[in-house]
Amino acid sequence: MGALADRVIVAAERQTGCEMPYLRTLADASGGAFARWMLAMPAAQFRQRAPRDAWHLARLGATVAQDCGTCVQIVVTVAQRDGMSVTTLRQALDDPGALYDDARAAYAFGFSISSQADDVADRVAEVEALFGHEAHVELAMAVATCQLFPVLKRGLGQSLACSLVTIEME
Repeated sequence: MGALADRVIVAAERQTGCEMPYLRTLADASGGAFARWMLAMPAAQFRQRAPRDAWHLARLGATVAQDCGTCVQIVVTVAQRDGMSVTTLRQALDDPGALYDDARAAYAFGFSISSQADDVADRVAEVEALFGHEAHVELAMAVATCQLFPVLKRGLGQSLACSLVTIEME
């Protein structure tokens, strides 16, 4: 692994509070693959029109559906650092059906898309009606890109099923 890749990975681990051995595996095996992976990161972080909470909750729902504990922890940590309420995040993890309407819709959208549930068409229509077309497109992109991580980890044999998620107190 090159020095630049190592610095990028260390910075990402520091930012998320989680180790990322799958990135080290990728960088060690192929600098080209790692570089192309990093090119996808701006897409995974893109948000302009989607409300902050909806964006994070759609990602959380999708990541919970992927059953990757470390990835769920990263999504929660990033959401907290972006100012999301601890109460909302706890409720999303404990009882997402009890979230307030917009939050419930965003979480359900992410979960439904990621799990290929039968209600995908209903979730798509609901998100479009609640947030508008541009935000809906961003939420769909957020759901798609957040699945890159658990899928890569699973393919490398490095995924951990959902485990205890820590939410820092406000």
